[in-house]
Amino acid sequence: MKKIFIGLIAVAAFAVMSVVSCKKDGHPETATPQAVNSDIVMAGNFTPFTLNTGNAGPSTVGFVQSARLYEIDLSRIGANVDADLLRKAIQDEIPVEVYLYRNTNKIAQVKPAGEPALAAYRKMQQAPAGPQPEAEPPVIPSQAALNSLWSQLASAPIPFSFATDGCYARAHKMRQIILNAGYDCNKYFAYGYLAASTGSCCVLWSYHVAPLVRFKTTSGAIEYRILDPSLFSGPVTQTQWLNACKNTGCSSSAYVSSTRTMPGNVYYVSATSNTPLYDNNYASTNCVIATYSGYSGCGPAPVLNCP
Repeated sequence: MKKIFIGLIAVAAFAVMSVVSCKKDGHPETATPQAVNSDIVMAGNFTPFTLNTGNAGPSTVGFVQSARLYEIDLSRIGANVDADLLRKAIQDEIPVEVYLYRNTNKIAQVKPAGEPALAAYRKMQQAPAGPQPEAEPPVIPSQAALNSLWSQLASAPIPFSFATDGCYARAHKMRQIILNAGYDCNKYFAYGYLAASTGSCCVLWSYHVAPLVRFKTTSGAIEYRILDPSLFSGPVTQTQWLNACKNTGCSSSAYVSSTRTMPGNVYYVSATSNTPLYDNNYASTNCVIATYSGYSGCGPAPVLNCP
């Protein structure tokens, strides 16, 4: 009788352990994404600014801190909760934790951002102290000076050959070089369902950004040029650049929905926000540049652990 009683206790204990184990590991809504699937990784704390749930193709999400175009499968379990969280974050202009299926642009889960991430975001909203850039950057005195500046930018240790992401960091690093050369620039942003060819592959973006400068032509006229070595071999007009950003040969759905010209010290800005983000000490810029250095083509982007 004693042996039977001990055996019943053991069975009951095993059953309790099994229930606890199932609750810990069997339900994604109560476990961390990593515990559910080792092929899911945290991409970062990103602020969404667009959620396209149209019927044409997959639903897509655009984030301020990553120019890649992300996909979300709204038919998966839990996706409606994620979509509601994204919509609320768009309304409040705050970041969320974004988890991806490894080596893809497909969203696996979205969670509220923690207080450290929110504090870091608020810090990036602070414009640099001191004089702000003029509405129009100074004029580069000649075509020759513009070409010389282009050569400096194109030969700088910036990962222009990896177009998947990082345009914001490339543009900000280029602006630092432009300032050191004695000039300045604006930033020109394009938004939409962007598709561009790097010559060897195609990439999709929710936005793209590059420096916009003014220079004096041989006839004395003042003209604007975009400086973007990730797409071109020399300075181009805004029209040429925008056309490259809506390459229908890469995607028949490609389009530019809007553009914005911002001061050169702006690091990120969404299509509609009146609150730009700044990288005053180049900490995020240098981190993104270092992370993407050595990568090329349009393949999956490594996970960013940058401020």
